[in-house]
Amino acid sequence: MIGPSSTIYKEEQKFQEPWIWIILIASGLVSFGALIVTSFTEQRTPLNLFWGFGIVGAIQFVLLWAFYKTRFDIMVDPVGVHYRWRPFQKRFRTIHVRDIAEYSVRNAPFLKRGYSWVLTYGRAHNVSGGKGIQFVLTGNKKIFLGTQRVSAFKDAIEKIIQSSDLKTKTVSRER
Repeated sequence: MIGPSSTIYKEEQKFQEPWIWIILIASGLVSFGALIVTSFTEQRTPLNLFWGFGIVGAIQFVLLWAFYKTRFDIMVDPVGVHYRWRPFQKRFRTIHVRDIAEYSVRNAPFLKRGYSWVLTYGRAHNVSGGKGIQFVLTGNKKIFLGTQRVSAFKDAIEKIIQSSDLKTKTVSRER
């Protein structure tokens, strides 16, 4: 059971990089600009223009709202490492401590934000770039979790591995 009393490490990350917001807002302005230009060149009726603004405005609002509300949560407790993308996932996904074959500190994949699959990283979850922890699970499955507090995250993982009864864990060096 995931509970706050047993939590060793917790982190919440948001999309706060200015360039992401600039791109989102610029795409909205370009969409509205294109709509205005086509309305003048094709002599659209006010009703068509109204519907066009309504649809483009609704899409832009949903896009901005989704980026504003999206959070990447990471939590470490004695069971393992838990992560989720709020509001899209209600429950945490868990990397059980018994499944961790090795882990290492690693630079985040270049220009990959959100959830993506990268050949050498496996499933990569990253919000703000920088560094994160690369997990190699039993069965050679790879998961990368980006973090803004690498040393605290790594210390929490070391703590749960040391406290577990499993002594077969290997810790890779920082890449």
